[in-house]
Amino acid sequence: MPSTSQYYLPPSAAPKLEALVDEIQARPGELIDVNEIRAAADQLNVRDVVSSLPEGFSEEDFTGVLKLAMLTECATDSYGAVFEEGAKKWDAPWLGRFNKDVWVPDEHTHYTPYKPMLLSLGFSEEELEREMVEIREKHYEHCCGDTPIELTTYGVIQEYLTDNWHGLIAQLLRERAPYASHCANLVKRRETLHTVWYRDMTAVMVEENPDMLSMVTDTMMSFEMPGTSLVPPLGNRATEWMGKLEV
Repeated sequence: MPSTSQYYLPPSAAPKLEALVDEIQARPGELIDVNEIRAAADQLNVRDVVSSLPEGFSEEDFTGVLKLAMLTECATDSYGAVFEEGAKKWDAPWLGRFNKDVWVPDEHTHYTPYKPMLLSLGFSEEELEREMVEIREKHYEHCCGDTPIELTTYGVIQEYLTDNWHGLIAQLLRERAPYASHCANLVKRRETLHTVWYRDMTAVMVEENPDMLSMVTDTMMSFEMPGTSLVPPLGNRATEWMGKLEV
């Protein structure tokens, strides 16, 4: 992990970062309507997908992919707290504002389509609720540093990989469960925006202090997805599943 002594933003950086968050808040893009998704829960039945899974990709693999999406998304507050603490510690109100007013509320909508999908595969409401409560209560071990540039770099990578994960799910669902595929794509589009927003924040900080580029590269080298800490039995299989799907 890089030394926090490398972290320094000149006074000219804060107004640019505040303006960037202002712009994001003014134009957040199309948010996910969870009430609409819940009202169409019967269209999120993915049982028929099981018979058309790619060769070598089992029903257990399929449910694992969906569960990893649901559980990591429902645990947003665990890693959102790391961003909140970092913003306070390093006097970055723009990051705290983005985290509290934009990112966390948006992320809270992302697990919504996956619960009905798993219910259609035979999981009970009680079982899924219990697992979500357990994950939300679990302590999250953050892999990387807590300075704003380390956090936004982490955000770029995490959101980019999550974007791809939801896109992978949408692809699996497309033929046999088109509405479920559409919902996964709605989540994917939000993650795409998040990736761009974190990238732009990181770019501003590097432009203001190029010496912090090493903190970006060090974060990339030590990066781990939240699921690795929160749901290790599933998070540690993500690469295996992507390999089976030739991603």
